[in-house]
Amino acid sequence: MPSMPAFEKEMRQEKAALLIMHQNRMCVYDERSTYSDAVPSDSTQISDPRIDFSAKIRNEFPSVYFLDSVLFQRSGTQMPDAASDLATSLSGLVGDISANREFVSLYFEFVHPWLPFLSKRRFLERVLNPLGAKQIGNMLLISTMKLVAEDIVDDNTISPLYSSVKLALLRLEMSGNLEFRTLQAWIMISLYELGHGIYPAAYLTIGSCVRYARALGIHLSIENSFGSSMHDELDSEERRRSWWAILLLDGFVHLGCPAALEVNLPPTSDSILPIDDSVWEQGEQELSRAQLYRLTSPLTATMGRFCLTAQAGILLGRVFQHVNDTVNTDEFRHQEATVLDNTISALTQVSREEGRHRGIGVCSPTTICFSARLLLHDEERWQRSGSRENRIGLSPSRDIVDEIIGNMLRLARALASCGKCGAEQISPFCLETMYRSGMIFAQRFASEGDEEAYESFKILKLGMEATSRRWKAGNLLKARDLTGIL
Repeated sequence: MPSMPAFEKEMRQEKAALLIMHQNRMCVYDERSTYSDAVPSDSTQISDPRIDFSAKIRNEFPSVYFLDSVLFQRSGTQMPDAASDLATSLSGLVGDISANREFVSLYFEFVHPWLPFLSKRRFLERVLNPLGAKQIGNMLLISTMKLVAEDIVDDNTISPLYSSVKLALLRLEMSGNLEFRTLQAWIMISLYELGHGIYPAAYLTIGSCVRYARALGIHLSIENSFGSSMHDELDSEERRRSWWAILLLDGFVHLGCPAALEVNLPPTSDSILPIDDSVWEQGEQELSRAQLYRLTSPLTATMGRFCLTAQAGILLGRVFQHVNDTVNTDEFRHQEATVLDNTISALTQVSREEGRHRGIGVCSPTTICFSARLLLHDEERWQRSGSRENRIGLSPSRDIVDEIIGNMLRLARALASCGKCGAEQISPFCLETMYRSGMIFAQRFASEGDEEAYESFKILKLGMEATSRRWKAGNLLKARDLTGIL
């Protein structure tokens, strides 16, 4: 047999060496290869703190929590503290919290007033506390707060911090994390996605909030006025407010497609509403003396902003149910629509009075009521089969619509004149009403040739463009104008 050529022998030896190396090495996957469309190419921003998915993920969650809840409670089993290494990764992206807390101040000044589901006292004492900040739930909450509070740089909503938070939430799910601060981070990231128009992520994330909260039993907090032995009154109120925030976001995300509303168990007539915001901020001693309101309580301007916002969210949900009703008779739907319209109108008046009483220029419950009422009087958005005639049976609604779009026109004019300083105080809940108002003016111009309506449309577009510096979803009316789709 002839001898093997020297070069062929060398090639075989090299292949054997490579095979040995392959069998003894660990494969490391860089998440940038999978998420190349979402993560910026500037690797210097994320090379060190990025989440390493090559690490082993272990799920030590006690499955008995779901399989036999009674056994879980009686056995004294504890929830695991999962994925603590993620906290260090997120910390590298957030920066030195002890030296730079400007985003915390921004959050509590501009976001907290219209969605106050975080206890400021508990956040400062327990979450920002250096002894607890490296816990993964706390670090996630801090990271998402930074996302929501700060302006977007270079129009990049899919930033390294956002991408890392989403990956961290996925990994926590895989490792069996179920913890209240993580839930609040879920709420915060869904608010970020909603405000910046990141879909379908916003829709899916809010759905995850609902299931995550139910798994923790947070939905029960609005039915029980007594705190558990594990939570004091301040913690119980924070849990209650977190559930109301989820319900509010879950309703609002369906405004653009009301026919796609999922069927969730609605609050009962005895459900407990959030207490007055100013009382809640004062601490636990004041909480024990606070007046408790339920859904059946008469409307007053002293209920507090978030209490009224929660009720506006409930009415919006009832409008969704009404427009999707294919069972009841026309007579019943006529009566129901009239009651809904009157109730929304009453809440609007109380909300505006509350805003004047507390010096609030733009009140979230007012704009949510506007959105609900516009939907109630806009049959084209109902997406139902059959004749459109007499679906509601209400009297002509032009006067009602004119009142709403007139209010939003004044708001848009103020935003366009003062720019970013006014937009910082605007919540995403205002954007939908502004958008619908702009569309109504544009459609009137297209159908009636009303030049004044066109000028009003342009003012609303400028107002929304001012809000887009804070919330990117504000660009929607501009997109309508560019496409010419009315």
